[in-house]
Amino acid sequence: MKSLYLAFRAVFLVPLRAPSLPKRPDPAMITSILAMRIDRIGDVVVSLPALKALKDMFPHAHLAVMIRAENAPLIKSVPFINEVIPYYDFAGALKKLHAEKFSIAVDLLMDYTLKTAMLAYLSRAKVTAGFDIGGRGGLFTIPVRPTEEKKKMAEHLLDLVSAIGAKFGFGEDAAGYSDPRLFVSEEDKNFADTFLKDLIARKRVIVAMHPGGYYPSQRWPRERFAQVAETIAQKYHAGIVILGSHAERDIVDYMALLVGVEAVTAIGLPLDKVAAIISSANLFIGNNSGLLHIAAALGKPTVSMMGPTDPALWWPIGVYNLVIRKDLSCSPCNKGVCDKHDCMKFISVEEVLRAVDILMRKILK
Repeated sequence: MKSLYLAFRAVFLVPLRAPSLPKRPDPAMITSILAMRIDRIGDVVVSLPALKALKDMFPHAHLAVMIRAENAPLIKSVPFINEVIPYYDFAGALKKLHAEKFSIAVDLLMDYTLKTAMLAYLSRAKVTAGFDIGGRGGLFTIPVRPTEEKKKMAEHLLDLVSAIGAKFGFGEDAAGYSDPRLFVSEEDKNFADTFLKDLIARKRVIVAMHPGGYYPSQRWPRERFAQVAETIAQKYHAGIVILGSHAERDIVDYMALLVGVEAVTAIGLPLDKVAAIISSANLFIGNNSGLLHIAAALGKPTVSMMGPTDPALWWPIGVYNLVIRKDLSCSPCNKGVCDKHDCMKFISVEEVLRAVDILMRKILK
């Protein structure tokens, strides 16, 4: 049904085809850049190398990033981003784009949905770029078909930036690779120091844990998180901080109830404050979710459990990231809900604790 829908949709999108660009447009025409990333937290984090590459390519251009309002605090301290535009709704976003008159609008979504592609198309930007999936490429002046090569999402996004560079005569390798990197402001560091004051004073190390995840299929059982928390609290004299959104309150509260030692909970904090707490911790343990990618982009050692997620796309990027995953015939399935859930059920507490031990040896040496 999906294939049929996309085929019909591609036909209806033909009359909307974006105008062609000159064979070699002048890079000087790019004085302002809009990049759109209005989906989830992890998607924002892995887009950072592409955003940096855009700024490096057009260093004198004003770089604005449109992002979901609740995610906006996460990138407020990224030095190469000049403006953060909170996204609330389509009509409001389009009004903002018309007012600012961007030179180029870049849709960083590598999927078939049309919202951001239509925003780029209707933005009045002279140049638009995005992925050509399900016929949406006709809405861009620089459409890019994703390669079928298995690689990280950050690398796919850099392919899009490279295509922009090639169009402007910079060469196909103009978008240099860098790992995602987040920054924490002094104000947020002070918040984390105050929030964790008692734990820091009494404990040898601080471990941040996130038992949640956007989809139920992403979540390792919270009872096992509690077992891990209790063991490392006793073995390493560790302070435990359990993180979660308002939607994950039940998961966090239930895990905290099961933990046989004192644990601090941080629920529903803005993402800049969450990032500051993670940055102040010595280790992050969680599912493959947005907070894992925040931790990796902050340079924190991480232990994570991966189930239905495609490892080629979403393996955390960094040096000390240990991922526990079962290579089952049904995984990765990318399903949000699974009745069997074997990919996560087969991950044992003992496996997670062995990974924690490996990283603790590095942290405590």
